[in-house]
Amino acid sequence: GRTRVLLMPSSYESWGRAGCEALASGIPVGAHPTPGLCESLGEAGVFVDRNDLDGYEAVLRKLLEDPAEYRL
Repeated sequence: GRTRVLLMPSSYESWGRAGCEALASGIPVGAHPTPGLCESLGEAGVFVDRNDLDGYEAVLRKLLEDPAEYRL
């Protein structure tokens, strides 16, 4: 199977290369809003606090149920 969503709950990312590569491949990214990820993913990223498990679950469900909404 193909990767459908990338979750990045890291507390620190200097730039977020994996997230950028995912976006370039058309894979939506849910991430903790570190300065590096905010800069590299910009408005294309879906940001959730890393300690918000319910938030990550909601984002994951939404991205899997309606991927066309997040196509780049």
